[in-house]
Amino acid sequence: MILPPKRLQHGFTLIEILVALAILSVVLFTIGAALFSTLELRDDIEESTRPDKLASRCFSLLSSDIKAIYAYSTQDLPLLETKYSSGSSSRFDSIQFIGTGPTRIPEGDIVAPVCEIGYEIFKRDGKRVLFRREDFYIDDNPLSGGRRIRLVEDVTMFKLEYLERSETGKVQWFNQWDPVQKEDFPAAVRAQLHFKAPARNEEGFRIVKYQTLIPIPSRPRVQEDESEENTDQ
Repeated sequence: MILPPKRLQHGFTLIEILVALAILSVVLFTIGAALFSTLELRDDIEESTRPDKLASRCFSLLSSDIKAIYAYSTQDLPLLETKYSSGSSSRFDSIQFIGTGPTRIPEGDIVAPVCEIGYEIFKRDGKRVLFRREDFYIDDNPLSGGRRIRLVEDVTMFKLEYLERSETGKVQWFNQWDPVQKEDFPAAVRAQLHFKAPARNEEGFRIVKYQTLIPIPSRPRVQEDESEENTDQ
């Protein structure tokens, strides 16, 4: 009797399986380490650039608002007010003015072409915070009131200086600006902003410093129409 030939049994040995698992674990570990390093690098980049983005957003708002200043006075009433507060080693200034929007009024889908705007420092929870003030309705006290929005926390300096227009080319900066006395806007505003940011790769914080120069176009003082006054009389 002739027996049929035995079929060969194909498969992996235990050693082959262990080697494959070892190679797979090494590959997965390498991919995981690379992914972790990429995520950690991304977080470091975001953390290091966060102050730049914050300062850029703040200066962008400040620049667009100041460039849109509407008028500096009417009937000897200033519509631009600047204050500076000098401490032992720092400055915390403020500016209030009337600006041209357009700004959307929150009570409805209405655009306010002119509104009250201000930038000032307030203390909150032991920290100095830079706020932007906005009032959509111009009232009898246009340099105060409205709602405030936090811009930057842990501010160590907010300094504003004002450049006087000069036909002779002389450069002179002032800490304050009296629009009624000067009868004009400053030629430009120089803003400095310092605030605390997390230190890179270590505990504690660092002071980051930013500066920008904002030119202001010349605009006239608001005058009442004398012909309308005579007609009313």
